[in-house]
Amino acid sequence: MLFVHIPKTAGTSFRKALEDKFGKRHMLLDYGTQSNETSDMIIDYVYEQGDIYKFIRKLDKKKLLLGHFPYHKYQRGFLSQNVVTFVREPVKRVVSEYRHFCRHADYDKGIETFMNTKRFINIQSRFLRGIPAGMIGFLGLSEEYETSLKLFKYVYDITLPVVVTNRAPDDQKVAITDEQLEQIADINASDIALYKRCKTVFERRVQQMEAGEPIAMGYWQKVPKSPFVEGAAYNFGSDKPVVVQALRNGKVIAEQVAQKASDVGALTNAPRDGFVGFRFQIPPKELKNTRFKIKGASVLLTRGL
Repeated sequence: MLFVHIPKTAGTSFRKALEDKFGKRHMLLDYGTQSNETSDMIIDYVYEQGDIYKFIRKLDKKKLLLGHFPYHKYQRGFLSQNVVTFVREPVKRVVSEYRHFCRHADYDKGIETFMNTKRFINIQSRFLRGIPAGMIGFLGLSEEYETSLKLFKYVYDITLPVVVTNRAPDDQKVAITDEQLEQIADINASDIALYKRCKTVFERRVQQMEAGEPIAMGYWQKVPKSPFVEGAAYNFGSDKPVVVQALRNGKVIAEQVAQKASDVGALTNAPRDGFVGFRFQIPPKELKNTRFKIKGASVLLTRGL
């Protein structure tokens, strides 16, 4: 399992829950060369030798790999359905990270300097670059942490304890104006858009959990400068190809088996060696009224990249 730990998204609490459940000996950590927590094996293969391929070949797939790194760094070594992450409302995440730096790193500059520093802008989008939200095996929301753990249990049949750590003390107050909050939102527009997609995916999966359905994995997107829509779809944990339906105003107008070669499916190590793709021809003027779903699922596929 690959846990992409995006800073200030409840990842530390989730990591502690994994540690309590599986023990440290089953975990490999990558928090960079400056962190004492980074595992020796990662220091050796990834940072000193610079050979991620060799590291992945040596990696015991029973171990959990987690840390502050972008998904694409280790994507070739893990099935998309075994990729785990949490996201958070972007403005709150930035404010939380600013407070964290003030508290733990003696950061003495104002919020305006912080929020305009490149390394702190659109962090969630950079960590999850190249993978549609609907292709991530488990996607939790920090604002819905306990519900996220229930969904994790449903998806992986693993019960984790509710552990809450790394919260800012109640007495740590930082004056931030409404205008500054709006500026943070504007600067992090990519994260705002990503969060909306992730929240939609999360809510639809919770709906499927409550209905006892298989979790529908996948996404769709318009092919630029063409009348085509393409995407990928499969049911979590299954190699059986699914039927994808195109619906207009709630009525099925076309359907096909999702068994075409998919570049995204291949890059994310989807089932069937990535042959989970589909492609529909949809007149551009009709696209806004057209939606896509796996036949038998109660939820729609989410628009991707």
